[in-house]
Amino acid sequence: MRWAMRVQITSTWCRAKTTTPSSPPSAWENSTSPWFQGRTDVAKEPSMPKTIYKSLLLTVIILLLALLTGVLIVTRHAIAQNGSAPDAALAPTGLVASPYIGETTPTSVVVAWATDTSGASEVRYSEDTSYSHTAAATSFASDGKTWHSATITGLTPDTTYHYRVYTGGVDLTPWSDVTFTTAPPDTATQVTFAALGDGRPNSTSSNPNQATWDVAYQMTQHDFDFAVHSGDIVYGGGVCSGSDSGWNQYLRAYFDVYEDSVKQTPFYPAIGNHELGSGSSACGYHAYTDVYHLPENAPSGDEERYYAFDWGNVHVISLNTEQNYNVGSAQYNWLENDLQNTDRRWIVVAFHRPPYSSGPHGSNTDVQDQLVPLFEQYGVDVVLNGHDHDYERTCPIKNDACTTIDDGGVVYFVTGGAGAPLYSQNDPNAWFTAKYSKSHHFMLLSVNDCQMNIQAIDDNGNVIDSYQIDKCLGNFAPSDSISIAGGDDVQLSWQNVTQDSNGKAIDVVKYYVYRDTTPYLGENATLADTVNGPFGSTVTWTDADHIGDPATNYFYYVRSVVMDGQKEVLSEPSNHTGEFDFALTPGTN
Repeated sequence: MRWAMRVQITSTWCRAKTTTPSSPPSAWENSTSPWFQGRTDVAKEPSMPKTIYKSLLLTVIILLLALLTGVLIVTRHAIAQNGSAPDAALAPTGLVASPYIGETTPTSVVVAWATDTSGASEVRYSEDTSYSHTAAATSFASDGKTWHSATITGLTPDTTYHYRVYTGGVDLTPWSDVTFTTAPPDTATQVTFAALGDGRPNSTSSNPNQATWDVAYQMTQHDFDFAVHSGDIVYGGGVCSGSDSGWNQYLRAYFDVYEDSVKQTPFYPAIGNHELGSGSSACGYHAYTDVYHLPENAPSGDEERYYAFDWGNVHVISLNTEQNYNVGSAQYNWLENDLQNTDRRWIVVAFHRPPYSSGPHGSNTDVQDQLVPLFEQYGVDVVLNGHDHDYERTCPIKNDACTTIDDGGVVYFVTGGAGAPLYSQNDPNAWFTAKYSKSHHFMLLSVNDCQMNIQAIDDNGNVIDSYQIDKCLGNFAPSDSISIAGGDDVQLSWQNVTQDSNGKAIDVVKYYVYRDTTPYLGENATLADTVNGPFGSTVTWTDADHIGDPATNYFYYVRSVVMDGQKEVLSEPSNHTGEFDFALTPGTN
C-alpha cells in the first residue's frame, strides 16, 4: 500500500494529513512536484520501511512540539461549520467539488457541486433537518467532470435552511449538517461582507501557497453575509485540458481552500488577468462560468463576466477589466445604466486592475480615464481592486485629488493579499496613499445604516488597518408655518435648510409636503406635492381651495430631501401645522 504523510506548519496554523498521492511515484518523488511547492513537507512517498519509520518519528516529534508550544493543529479541512471538521464517515466517493453556494437573493439560492460520474441530481432542503423540499438540479459535462446546480426559489428572506445534495440517488453531502441563508429584504440596513483578491498559486500546477490557506482560515473566524473577490484566484485559467486545466486549478485553488466558507456563503468574484492566462481566454471564460453561478444581468454574451446585485441597502457591482470598458462600450453603457438606476444607500464596485496603486503594477490610467468619472458622478462609496499583491487604502478621491467623504470622495482599496507572493511598494510617496501594508490579508466591511466600518485583517488575525465612512446626518427637518394666502388657499412657508443639527453643510434638492385630515398625521399621510429647487432663503408652497369647509380640517408636515449618490435621504417630518393657523408637534394637541 502506497501512502505518504504530509505535515504543514506555520506559526498560527499547523495541519497533518495522511493522503494517497494521485500521481505516479516518479511525479510524487520529484522535488518540483506541486505537492512540494510552497510547502513544508516532511516526507515523500517511502519506498522502504525505514523511511516510513523515520517519517512517523519526525511526525510525532513535530506534533509534540506543536502541543507544547500551544500551536493549533487542524486538518486541511478542519475549518468547518461550527468549528468542526467534515465527517470522515460521510466522505462520499465520486464527489469532485463539495457543495457550494452561488447567487443568493432574498427568495432564492443556487446550490452547486461536481462529480466524476453523471446521474439525476437534486437538492433536498428545509428550515429544519427534515429536508422535506426538493429542487431538481441541471447537469452538464465539462473537462471530464459533471457539474450540477439547483436554483431553489420561493424562499423566505433572511432565513437559514439546511440542505443536502444527491446524485444518482446517493447523498453526497460530506457534512452531517450544512446550511445556507437567504439574503435579507431590501430594507435591511445591517450588512457585513468580506473582500479579498490575488490568492492564486505560483504556477498552473502548483498547490495553493501556505498564506492562501492561512487567509482562508482567518476568514472562517468571522461572520459575513457574502464575499467579494477582486480576481486572480487561479494562476492560468486559460489552460484548456489536462491535470492543470482551468477547471482543475479551480478545484485546487478555490474549492479546496474556501470549502468551509463557500458551502454556506456565496462568493462573488471578478475576472483577473490570471483567470484568462496561460492559454486560451475562451477556455478561461468557459471554466470561470462553469464553476461560478453569478447574476446574469450583463448584456447578452457577457453574462457573468460582469454583473451587479443588491444585499440589503448595499449595491455591489463586479466589473471585468480584462475586456473593453471604454466610453461607449457595452460594459461601460451597462455600468452607467446600472449606476443611474440603483437606489441603495451604499455602492461598492469591485474589479481587478486598480486605478490608484503605489505597488509595482501601479495606477491604471485607462481605468482612471474611463471609469473613475462615473464613480464620482454617481456616488460610488468604495472601490475594491487587486493585481498588486499588497494592501493599500487611498484618501477619498475626487477630481484626481484628495478630498473628503462629505465632498463626494471615493475611497479605493487594493486588497491583493489573499495568498500570492507579496510585492513591495514601488512609490512610497504617492499622493493618494493613506495606508499601505505588505501583508497577506482579507477585508471585512460592515454596514450599519449610514456607517461603514472597514478592517483589513492579516493572515495571523491581526487588524492592520481600520477605517470608517460616516454618511450619517443630524436633524435637517424644516420648521414650517401656515397662513391664509387669500380666498380658500393655504400657504406654508419655511426657511431653506442648509445644514443639519450638527452643523454639517447639506444641499437640499427638494421638499416633500404631506397632507391629512388629522393633526396626528403619521407615515401614511398623503404626499400632497413636491417642491423642487433651487431655493432662496425662504420656501413657500400654496395648497389651493382647502379653506372654508367647516366639516374638514387639513394638517401638514414637510420633509427635506438630500441625495446620497442616486439614493434619496429624507429628513424626519417637520412640526405638524394646521389650517386654522396653529402649529402642532407630534404627540400634542
